[in-house]
Amino acid sequence: IDLIRVEQMIISGVNDNGKEVTNKDILKGIEGIYRDLEPSDHARLLMIYVACYEIPEKDLKTLLSTLNDDFHSAVLNMYKVLGKPSSGLIRRRIEVMDSNEYRDYSDKLANTDYEILKTTPAIAKLVQLYQENTLD
Repeated sequence: IDLIRVEQMIISGVNDNGKEVTNKDILKGIEGIYRDLEPSDHARLLMIYVACYEIPEKDLKTLLSTLNDDFHSAVLNMYKVLGKPSSGLIRRRIEVMDSNEYRDYSDKLANTDYEILKTTPAIAKLVQLYQENTLD
């Protein structure tokens, strides 16, 4: 699994086949690639994860331990801004993409340069929900 697939799995909540993923699938994806990432890509990946999922503090500490110290505070600050999880469980902050959204997004992904994907509409939607204070 490569970086873009893990990012999209986190954002969309589904895998390449459009099937809903579990948190275990996501963590397995992160585990499989983080050692080979540039520190900024690793930090961005964790920030996307923190933005899309409520993560208990103990699990966050484990994730932060894998991160370069230069980016540690950025991820931690984002976590604090988004607020503590409502429970001790990892759960999505945003809805899983439905099959139509996923199909459209998958088509764009297949025909788009990676650098453009860093500003994906799904992330923009998440930021908009955050700004409107409508994230659950």
